[in-house]
Amino acid sequence: MLEELIILKGRKNRLKLAIVLVFLISIQLAALSLMTNNTIAKLAQPGNDDLTTNGYYYSHWNQTINVGMDGSLLVVEEMTFHLDAGSYGFAFRDLKWRSFHDVVSWSVVSEPGTPSVNYYKMEKEAEAINFYWEWSRETVLSDTEYTFILTYNVSSAMDLRGNRDRVYWNVIGGEFEVAIHDIDT
Repeated sequence: MLEELIILKGRKNRLKLAIVLVFLISIQLAALSLMTNNTIAKLAQPGNDDLTTNGYYYSHWNQTINVGMDGSLLVVEEMTFHLDAGSYGFAFRDLKWRSFHDVVSWSVVSEPGTPSVNYYKMEKEAEAINFYWEWSRETVLSDTEYTFILTYNVSSAMDLRGNRDRVYWNVIGGEFEVAIHDIDT
C-alpha cells in the first residue's frame, strides 16, 4: 500500500520520505480535528437564496497521494456526503496554500447514483484555492448520499533542500467545519 501512496524512484532518501509521510498522515488521522472549509450547500427551501451548510456530514473520506519525481503531488479525494432531506445543487472545497507552489490541473467527477457535475471552476485567492462544482438541483429524501471525486495536481510540494527530501501535507486538518465519520488514506 505504501508503494501505491508514494511513487519515488532513484532517490536515496525514498524510504525515509515514505516513513515521514506515513508518520505525518497518521498524526493527522490521530488528531482528527475533523473540521474544513469544504462544504455542500443546501437551500433551506426550494427557490430561497438563503444558503445553509447544516443538514449534511461526510460519511466517508478517502484521500490518495502520489509523490512525483519532480516534487509534485497528485491528490485524489473521494468525498461522500450524507444528506438530510432538502434541495442541493453545488459543493466546494477550499484548499489552503501550504507547502506547494500551485495547482496545475484538476477535475471533479460524480460516482454512480450521484448527479452528474455540469459546471465546475477553480479560483485562486490569497489564502486558498477554491474548487467549486454544480449539478442540476435536486430535492432529496433524508439519508441520501452523494459521492464526488476531486483530483488535483500540485507543483513543488516536496522540500528538496539539503540531504533530506520532505513532504508536509495535511490530509485532514483543522480547517474542516463538518464532521467526517470514516477516513481512509
